[in-house]
Amino acid sequence: MYALAIASPTPAPSTLHDLDASFQIRGWHVTRTYVAIRQSEILGFATMSATSITMKDLPKTIRKRLPNYPLPALRLARLAVAASSQGQGIGKQLLKAVFRIAHEVADRTGCVALVVDAKPAAVDFNQRNGFEAFEIISGALGARPTPLPMILPLGSTPRE
Repeated sequence: MYALAIASPTPAPSTLHDLDASFQIRGWHVTRTYVAIRQSEILGFATMSATSITMKDLPKTIRKRLPNYPLPALRLARLAVAASSQGQGIGKQLLKAVFRIAHEVADRTGCVALVVDAKPAAVDFNQRNGFEAFEIISGALGARPTPLPMILPLGSTPRE
């Protein structure tokens, strides 16, 4: 076993700050990136942002339990693990950190679910971790593979 830190890169060494800044849109702080680090090596990262989902976008199994207005959620915009660190549980640890952060958001301001646009190679990982697919409403990516929107109700995630 080894020590793994998962933290927001602010304040942080310039490499980590640059990683977080690279996902910002003209200084608007649209996203926040958390980085998994062992010693000084970046092993992976998770980028999140606030979002909302509407009743018509939700799977029927979730729809019946919630009010019919835009609901606060957290979008997992990116979760990536360095090729040299894959298969070591880094992605799972990052996802656990995302769950913890989502619960903190829920406790402070409200958050009903995590949403991810899963790339084809990540669909199995997300399904193994409780996410379920829901219908694509709009959007096209040209020649790139279309991501699969997936959702995980926050009540289905561990707090710790």
